[in-house]
Amino acid sequence: MDYHLAGTPASLVCSSLRSRQPWTSVTTQLLQSDSRKWRESTLQSHDISLVIEQEHTEVFQIYKFIFIAPAHVDTEEPTAIVRVTQLCQDLGDAKAGVIFFLDQENEKEYGDAMKAYMTLQIKLMEHTPNIPIIPLTSLDVLPPTLKNFQDSFSEGVGNRIQQQVEIDVPRDLLGCCSTGEKHLSRQAVDTIVQTQEFLSFRELLDSNRLRSHEGQKSMRVALGLKDGKRFVKFWTG
Repeated sequence: MDYHLAGTPASLVCSSLRSRQPWTSVTTQLLQSDSRKWRESTLQSHDISLVIEQEHTEVFQIYKFIFIAPAHVDTEEPTAIVRVTQLCQDLGDAKAGVIFFLDQENEKEYGDAMKAYMTLQIKLMEHTPNIPIIPLTSLDVLPPTLKNFQDSFSEGVGNRIQQQVEIDVPRDLLGCCSTGEKHLSRQAVDTIVQTQEFLSFRELLDSNRLRSHEGQKSMRVALGLKDGKRFVKFWTG
């Protein structure tokens, strides 16, 4: 829904974040970044409401985001996913979003960040494929990241950016399915996408195919020894 300006409202940040790990510093950060544009409030269905003014118009839109950390993804209690899907049902994908803490420095405490990020992408692609997911490598970059998001959509390029993200996400995720510091080669990713060796992400998570000797051998043949070995090890542990 578009709103007509009668004085631009403030963006809102949920006060409960002050007591929720790992987001305890977020409320203060946003308020200090620009106290005129941020206000603390009690939010039920989401964690921040981001106001975006449309350039050269007297109209603004409100985007609502839910914060998710790695520990919230691999859990038997799917609270985070339920919140996201419910928000999308209420608002539509275009006005809902996720901010994911891609914290790779504290993985012993909060879990494997990259694997959780990929799992989240996979789960959301099944239910809400168009929802934007904004990864944060540090909480310190949250204010400028949100500002960039506002600027992109205000200038009318946000939808085009999101369309490009949607196209590239499966390929980008496949490139990350590799143990060690190296991603899979472009040739290996192309092979997975273009041949029948590719399983859907859901099948890769649930299937025992890559745990069998025959499945592992066929993947190494298809991708080459090094890429095939790293790909298999990523999914089998």
